[in-house]
Amino acid sequence: MKKANKKLVPLLFLLLPVGWACSQTKQVFRKSYGYYSERLPGNIPVDPNGNPLPGFGPDTLYTLYMETAAGELNWDSAWVGEKTFTIIAQLLQDPVAKAGIEKSGNQPVIIRAGKGAVLWRLDLVPVEPVPGKAVIPGGKLMIKGRKGKKKFEVHISSLVELTIPPSV
Repeated sequence: MKKANKKLVPLLFLLLPVGWACSQTKQVFRKSYGYYSERLPGNIPVDPNGNPLPGFGPDTLYTLYMETAAGELNWDSAWVGEKTFTIIAQLLQDPVAKAGIEKSGNQPVIIRAGKGAVLWRLDLVPVEPVPGKAVIPGGKLMIKGRKGKKKFEVHISSLVELTIPPSV
């Protein structure tokens, strides 16, 4: 039993500085919220059987809210499945944002940033796919960006569907 203790003590002394160093780093992201809504076009062309033609289905709009500790971030690109997006980022001045109304529960979605955090709104705009770029499986969403010279990735695994108010 004494041999095990002699090997364990140096190991603990090696792990202690690593744990201390990790605890001193400031976490950039606190929470991420992903939302989407589907907008149907007015007239949809169909084949002779009444099935919608490819490319004329609903448009999916993605809006993300990121609660971060830092205000100076650069958002590069995003992916959902095989689709590539550019990001229109807006640093919100108000720590409270109304995202919309949940489609499933008809409840308003209100996001509140925690103490000392800032809130970003990210709107995703589709771009032509680039060969060899990331493919994200299962409807998950990935965002790439930079904080200073450091690159980061954010993965959002669940998206909430919001209702769109009627256009007329």
